[in-house]
Amino acid sequence: MFSFYSCQEDTNSTKVSESKLIVEGWIEENGVANVILSKSIPTNTNFNQNNIDKYFIRAAKVTVSDGINAEILHLKMVNGYIPPFIYTGENIIGKKGFTYTLTIEFNGKELRAETTIPESVSIKELAIEKIDDFKRKIGIAFIDPDSKNYYQIATKIVGKDSLFIPTLYGTIDDETFTTKNVKLNLLKGIQFYPVENTETYFPSGKIVEVKLRTLEKKSYEFWNSWQNDILNGQNPLFPATFNLKSNIKGGLGIWAGYGADTKVIKMK
Repeated sequence: MFSFYSCQEDTNSTKVSESKLIVEGWIEENGVANVILSKSIPTNTNFNQNNIDKYFIRAAKVTVSDGINAEILHLKMVNGYIPPFIYTGENIIGKKGFTYTLTIEFNGKELRAETTIPESVSIKELAIEKIDDFKRKIGIAFIDPDSKNYYQIATKIVGKDSLFIPTLYGTIDDETFTTKNVKLNLLKGIQFYPVENTETYFPSGKIVEVKLRTLEKKSYEFWNSWQNDILNGQNPLFPATFNLKSNIKGGLGIWAGYGADTKVIKMK
């Protein structure tokens, strides 16, 4: 997942770039709203991991509405995740076909975004391929409906990961499929902090939750640009000289509605 990035600026300019608000927010079918807030790192800043805490935002007012009801999200701490603070809802539960509005108020600024939860697609089967005594590969099978679909596949290693991590090459437009009976091999997502981990196989003996998400086109475009950064060797935790796509008015990042199906498999 991403936490920080910087905005593109004129490389011939000596003007100090302004730090902007970064949003990573989502609401899943049958789940509550979650929002992570941080500040972008200006391209002219010498970033140091020891002062990473100053880029976290813990004092914003974050509101989610379903068009009828609205609730203010509450901040909670999630160990092992960067940033470790998540604004979380309690009362509004995600439903397919519903549109959700996110409003963020911080330091006199207001950010807004909308997202709709699409129809979910069920995982048909999960399979394991042994690479060696310590590494495993996961295979996933599902049926792609006739309607237009965008997907993101994410995994969570139970007892290790705090949240789901998008798999490598796991953000997909269904126009790339040659059949409705889709079978894919999953590569574990790369992590950068607190320790860089570029291992793309899953460890043997662990239990892994696999989530198949459906998402809107704007959410797909954001995550596809994020995925391309990873594949091009960029680290989203640290300054970059280009922009990811975004649906946030007044800020950067993503507010995404997900249809989702989750299955669990043990790495035997």
